[in-house]
Parts: sequence; C-alpha cells; structure tokens
Amino acid sequence: MRLTKSDYLRYLKCPRYAWVHKHNPTRIRHEKTLSGDHAQNERDQLQRLARRLFPGGQSVRSDNLDEAHRHTQELIASGAPAIFSATIVTPDLSATTDVLHKTDAGWDIISIQSAGSVHQKHLSDLAFQKHVWRQADLVISRLQIGHINKAYVRGSHLNPKELITITDVTATVPEIDQDVASIRDYVLATSEPTTTCAHPRSCPMPDICWSDLPTYSIYDIPRLTADKINQLRSRQIINVRDVPDDAQLSPKQRLQVQLAQANRVLIDHERLASALNQLNYPLYFLDYEAFGPAIPELPGYQPYQHLVFQYSLHVIAHPEAEFEHKSFLSRDFATATEQVAASLRQNIGPQGHIVVWHKTFETQRHIEMGRLYPKHAEFMTQLNDRIFDLRDVFEHQLYIDPRFRGGTSIKNILPILAPELSYKQLPIREGTEAAAQWYLMVRGNLPLDKQERIYTNLARYCYLDTLAMVKIFENLTKLAPTTA
Repeated sequence: MRLTKSDYLRYLKCPRYAWVHKHNPTRIRHEKTLSGDHAQNERDQLQRLARRLFPGGQSVRSDNLDEAHRHTQELIASGAPAIFSATIVTPDLSATTDVLHKTDAGWDIISIQSAGSVHQKHLSDLAFQKHVWRQADLVISRLQIGHINKAYVRGSHLNPKELITITDVTATVPEIDQDVASIRDYVLATSEPTTTCAHPRSCPMPDICWSDLPTYSIYDIPRLTADKINQLRSRQIINVRDVPDDAQLSPKQRLQVQLAQANRVLIDHERLASALNQLNYPLYFLDYEAFGPAIPELPGYQPYQHLVFQYSLHVIAHPEAEFEHKSFLSRDFATATEQVAASLRQNIGPQGHIVVWHKTFETQRHIEMGRLYPKHAEFMTQLNDRIFDLRDVFEHQLYIDPRFRGGTSIKNILPILAPELSYKQLPIREGTEAAAQWYLMVRGNLPLDKQERIYTNLARYCYLDTLAMVKIFENLTKLAPTTA
C-alpha cells in the first residue's frame, strides 16, 4: 500500500483516524447530508472555474492512480502548459495536484481551495505534494494556493479571474521530508494504534477515539486554551469534576468548574431582573435562515454573503399577552432576500425590542439587507438598534447550570429550561442543512410534492427556533418576577 495525500492529511487531523480509514473505513460513522453534498458540488465548481485561468491546460483522464500517473508523464513530455489533476506515484507515495502549471523556471504546484484565505491545512497539503513530486525529480518553481477572493462582488456574470486569488506560499510551506517515512509506517502498520487526537470536538471518529470521554469533560470549559488542556491531560485529568484548585483558569472558567463539581445551579436573580427589565414591549423573537455560498450566484453579492430566505417571528404584545406567530419563507431564489425585508417591515412595528440568540448573525444580515436594498436601510438600522441577545443571559453567567455543560447555544439550554421542546424529531435540525434543503427546493427542479415537503420541514425548523426563545424567556421571567 501507498501513503496518499489524503492519508497524510487525515493523520494530521487524527493519527488513529488515518489508520482506521486506511484499513477498515466502514467502522467510521459518516452521515451523508445534503449540506455536505452541496459543499462538495461547490468545490467541484471552483475547480472548473480555476481551470479557466490556465488556457491550453489539459486534464488527466483516469481515476486509476497508476494510469493517471502515466497520463501525467505523457502530458509533461508533450509540453502541456498546465495539467489538471496531475498525478504522481512512487512505490511508497502518491499525490494528485489540482493544477501543475509550466513556467520558465519549472512547474508551479497550485492547490485550489474553497476558503477565503490560506490556512495551515492548505500548507500541509502542498508540503506533501512537494515532497512526492521531488521524488520524481520535478523542478518546482513555486507553491501556490488558489482561494476565494472575499472582496469580489459579482456582476451580471461570474468572473473567475476576480473570484479566485492565487497566493504564492512557497516560503511558508513546511519541509516534511523527515516526517513522511514514520507517518507512512504508522498508517500502514498492521496493528491498530491506540493513540488519540488532541481534541474530541474536532475528531472525525469520536466514538472510537473518545468512547470513554466523560459527559462533562475539560473540553466543555469555554475558551480553555490548548496549552491548558494539555497541562490537564498531562496530569491524567479529563473529567471536569477532577480539575484541581491549582489549575490555571479564568474567573469565569473557575466558577463553571466549581458549580459542576458541587452539582449546583447558580442564578443571579438581581442581574437577571436588571437585564430583563430593560426590555420594551412588544417583544419580537426573531430568527433567520440564510444561504451563504462560497461562489456568489446573484449580482451584487460577495462570496459567503448570506442570502436570507426565511424568518420566524414570535410576538408578545405585553407581559400578560399570549404570543402570536408570523413568518415568511421564499420560494424564489433571485428575490428571496428582498421579499424577506419587505415582509419584515409589515410585521415588525416601530417600538419594542428584537430578541435574538447570538446577535452577530442577525445584525450582520440587517447590515447586508440594508446595503443591498437601500429603501430598507433605515428600517434595518433601527432593528439593530433594538436588538436584545437572549444568549447573553447565559454567556454573562447570569444563569449557570452544570447540565448546560458550559455551552450557551440554544440546543444546550432548551433541554433544561424547556424540555417539552426538542429538535430531535425534526427532519431538519440545523442551519446548514436548512440552507441546503432550501436551495434544493428552489433550484432543484423537484416535483411539487417534494418541494412542499421541504417547505413544511423548513417552516417547522425555523418556528421551533423562535418558539424555543419564547419558552426560555418565559422561564427566565419566573426567576426574575420584578420584570412584569
């Protein structure tokens, strides 16, 4: 067996993952999602766009590594100015390069990445490619990353030259010649290793590497640095209940740990009442769903800019009132965000706070909508002036419960404060999947019955987001009775 570039990158993410994927990949649980498929389709589209930057380039035709290697050598010998999916194979290693570009000084190795900047993993990708091509005595002139230009604004047509930025990273790509042999021996060994990666939250197979991870671990302590985690691990401390008094923690982290160890809930009733007392009715509990493609599809949009297609709005007119629900979900891709903005103006009055969860998302959407549609700009600015972030109650430690396990997302809080509500039974349970489903609904040429099924599922998901805020808020007001 050979060590491939994918093997190497998996090793850097989690050594044991690389071994299991190489020898018994069926053990790895991988849930296929529509959002994952959409992300892959975007990566493929970006590759096609990047190839337009190299006129006369030719593609390697075979998926078989050895055949692809032979075809690559033929294209090099024939004088091709650029080779797409160029493949190099040695007895021990193999790598595929997105673009191999001929220059006067040799060959540029170019990796195309659907990110808005250069990341360490991209440099590692190039480091392995460089190592393998050197085995074939290829003269390498530069190492480059082709990535998304976040400042690009799409016109009536997509311009690949403006969308994709080619960055020379030759000087920052690490040398790995001394590491590859030992990594190959590790990944190709016949016996499964027992080592684990450094962080279970990013581990691609936590049920294998971290099957004995405590329910509440040191990885649940917010903003605990890697150095401090490693210090605790060196002392065999994983469970948050075992964190010693001499551990270097911030005051907020220390309070969280102490409450977990005492299994005690802390509610700062006075500060909670003060926070809720600032709210002016009517209250508008607002949540958006949005689609943020790396490759903009509409004029005036930038890469990753969100196209807002849906909102849910629960309204409480006064403290004794029952809530009222309003919503909008667009069926049209090109006009979705403008429709959302117009509908919001009909349903949100000039007074009262806008209650959201993690305000950064909503406030940025308002700024973008105001910029895209100037007639709504003043209204969007007013919305931002009226925002209240309900998440701050938990982020600022006005309410700490060990059952939150250090988290402040709505999915951490809801099971404790409103256990009658749950996302688990919904067909759509998170935002990226909602975006992918909506894109399929409006762009997928689906039969009407399938479109309606997606529409219903999207409506249910977004409705629960704002209903969850209402129920959490109601429970908080019971703990701060002076808010009436």
